[in-house]
Amino acid sequence: MFSGIGEVLVNLISYPVLIGSILIFVISLFILIAKRKTLKKEVKVLLIVLAIITAVIIGFFVFLVFAFGSNHPPAPPVPQ
Repeated sequence: MFSGIGEVLVNLISYPVLIGSILIFVISLFILIAKRKTLKKEVKVLLIVLAIITAVIIGFFVFLVFAFGSNHPPAPPVPQ
């Protein structure tokens, strides 16, 4: 059905990627908040960058939902 870059995009825009992004975002924020005093600076920077990247991915998915909505027709089809 898709080939080349289309196949990659279809695999990237999926529910597992969204769920994984949300989990990584929540876990990284939890670690940042829970261990904010004991983490090394490098680990804090890594977790902040990870949280920003996953927030962008989640924001992109939210944008797709609002921009394109669902693929259901506004009214059920009527046979002619």
